[in-house]
Amino acid sequence: MPNPKQISLVQISDCHLFADQDALHFGQPVYQNLLRILQEIAKLEGVDAIIFSGDLSQDHSIVSYRNFVKAFSQAVDEFGLNAPLYWLPGNHDELQLLEQTLVHPLIVHENLIQFDSWQIQLIDSTSPTPSGHVYDEQLDALKQTAQTTKFCMVFMHHTPIEVGFFIDKHGLRHKKQFWEAMNSIVQVKAICSGHVHQGMSFAATAEHQIPVFTCPATSIQFDPTCPTVAALDKGPGYRHFYLNQNGCIETSLHYLSLVK
Repeated sequence: MPNPKQISLVQISDCHLFADQDALHFGQPVYQNLLRILQEIAKLEGVDAIIFSGDLSQDHSIVSYRNFVKAFSQAVDEFGLNAPLYWLPGNHDELQLLEQTLVHPLIVHENLIQFDSWQIQLIDSTSPTPSGHVYDEQLDALKQTAQTTKFCMVFMHHTPIEVGFFIDKHGLRHKKQFWEAMNSIVQVKAICSGHVHQGMSFAATAEHQIPVFTCPATSIQFDPTCPTVAALDKGPGYRHFYLNQNGCIETSLHYLSLVK
C-alpha cells in the first residue's frame, strides 16, 4: 500500500515496436512484452503517472506508433490501468508521429508534471544522429522552470554519463556543458533516462552532482559485455519511483519472466 504522502511514478522505456505485432526483436515479442508490463503496472495501487522515456518504434512505421496506443488502450480497458502516461522522444522516434498518433484520454502531451512538492521535467534529448544533445535553450528553460521551492526530477532519453559499454558511443554529447548547467540547479534531485536498456543507478559525484537512474527496456536488455547490440537472457522491466515530501527518492527495478 503506497504512502499517500508519497508520489508514485513508473518509468517505462525502449519498446522498439514494429508494425507487425508478432514481430520479434532479438528473439523477443516486443509488443507482447509491452502489454505484459502495462498489465503489471495496472496491478499497482496509487500510481500518479507513467513516464515513457522514448524509443517507441523499431521499424519507424506509423503502425508501430499506433500499436503503442493499442497496447495502452487494452491495458486501460481490460486491466484497469488508470494512470496518465507522459512521454518524450528517443533517437528511434519521430516527434511528429508521436504527436500525431499518441491520442488517448490518458496520454498527456505535456513536458512538465506538477505536484504539491515536486515537479517533473521531460526533456527532448534527441539530435539528428543517434547520439543525444540538450540544447542551450532547453537548459535555460529548465533553469527558469526550476526557480521554485519544489523539488525537481528530470527525465530524458539519453543517459548523461558513460555507463561502460557500447551504447556510450551513442550517448549524450557535450556532457560538460550539460552538467555545468544541471549542477547549478539545486532543486534537481535526480536525472532519469532510458536508452541503455539496463536498470542502473549512479550516485552523485563531484563532477556529476545529481544521481542518475536508468530504466530497463520493455523490449530487450542489452548485454554490456558485447561490443554491439546483443540481448541478455532477461525479461522486460520497468522502474518504480516513490518521491517523498522531504526530497528523498526511493526506487526499485521490476522484471517479468523471459518469453522463451
